[in-house]
Amino acid sequence: MKKYFLVLALFVGMSTYASDEVELVSGTVAMPAQTDDKDSDKEKKNYCISPHVGVGVGLATNLPEGLSFAPMRSWEIYFGLSYDYTPKDKLQTYSAGMGVSFRNFGTHSGKMLSKGGNYATITPDMTDMKSSIRVVSFSIPLLFTQKMGHKSPFRLTLGPVVNFNGTHINNHYSIGDDEYDVKTHKIGTRPVTVDILGILSFRALSVYCKYSPMSVLKNSSGMEFKSVSFGICF
Repeated sequence: MKKYFLVLALFVGMSTYASDEVELVSGTVAMPAQTDDKDSDKEKKNYCISPHVGVGVGLATNLPEGLSFAPMRSWEIYFGLSYDYTPKDKLQTYSAGMGVSFRNFGTHSGKMLSKGGNYATITPDMTDMKSSIRVVSFSIPLLFTQKMGHKSPFRLTLGPVVNFNGTHINNHYSIGDDEYDVKTHKIGTRPVTVDILGILSFRALSVYCKYSPMSVLKNSSGMEFKSVSFGICF
């Protein structure tokens, strides 16, 4: 009896080992494909998903008469992911991504925005005033990257960024000991805009410049403007 158990155990063990080495297909024996570990690793590196973070300042351009923003109160932050494809032994990378950007265009001190492109009336008892147009966008960058050489740490990236936008006016001020944070929506948002993005990279550190030739706000809003932003990204 023990011999049967020994033979059965040996058979099961040999079958398990054999199943890892060969595969039975339609009554024939097919050996597993042999792959070179080095080639496999190199092929895997052709595709990757990369996280990105960017921080910068924005400058509003082509402003309508009477509207102005303070550069030090205008900023943007971006969080996103990209799918990057680099053909084997090539210096070019093609990327498609998605992310969320937050942009703030703040007015000069003593000015408070209101709907329709006008400044709201300010009373003497208002203090700690901050007024801005805030833009939140779901962004889809479609980028092309050129590496300067196989061993070069420098890369240049160019391409369009499609934005799906939402905007509001944010007014914050204090009267006495009370603080007020007033948001005004439906200010004439253009739902889809396209930016042009350029990035110069050295290893993991990059600097970017982005031009927004389309106003996020419609002409009927009275606050239409274009913008240029620049900063650092990773």
